Amino acid sequence: MWKASAGVIPPTLGGSCNVESADDDWETDPDFVNDVTEEEARWGSRTVEGSGRSAGAIDMNKLRQETADSDALKKKKQLEEDPGGAFGYGGKFGVQKDRMDQSAVGHDYVAKVEKHVSQKDYSAGFGGKYGVQTDRVDKSALSWEHREAPEKHASQTDYKGGFGGRFGVQTDRQDKSAVGWDHVETTEKHTSQKGNILFGNFSKISV
Repeated sequence: MWKASAGVIPPTLGGSCNVESADDDWETDPDFVNDVTEEEARWGSRTVEGSGRSAGAIDMNKLRQETADSDALKKKKQLEEDPGGAFGYGGKFGVQKDRMDQSAVGHDYVAKVEKHVSQKDYSAGFGGKYGVQTDRVDKSALSWEHREAPEKHASQTDYKGGFGGRFGVQTDRQDKSAVGWDHVETTEKHTSQKGNILFGNFSKISV
């Protein structure tokens, strides 16, 4: 079936026409002229108003100077409007002492620098001409002037002391609750020796 229709030109909607003389409905060839210069292609478009650079080359040194002058003028104006902005930076601006660290020392503080080990005199504290470090002495230790009295041996002790007479009495060993040898105890009389005894009908009452 397809072989029978090979080479047959189908009729158009508008009727039969010559294909070779028919115009193409779609125009694809460009009709504009590219007259954009290289400067316009780099820096802007002529169809967009205000685009691109109207001036020529930029002088970078002049741009830096203008920027610095503008910044200096802005800072001067800010300082005039707020004169307290520089306060607290020392010198003519003063110091904010209420902001200082309370645990920090002042600038007039001079720290005592400890000597290096190579600068120290390690001969001090050995006695004699080198002196004695009394602050290092043990508080519970005795001094060199102390003389310890050694206690006698049991074979050297005189055990006859404290037996009275010529041997003396060890009063420090006596019982605190005991009475001395000079104490005389008064004996209470017996009831038979007292005068208030009744015998039958006779009575003896001592007045």
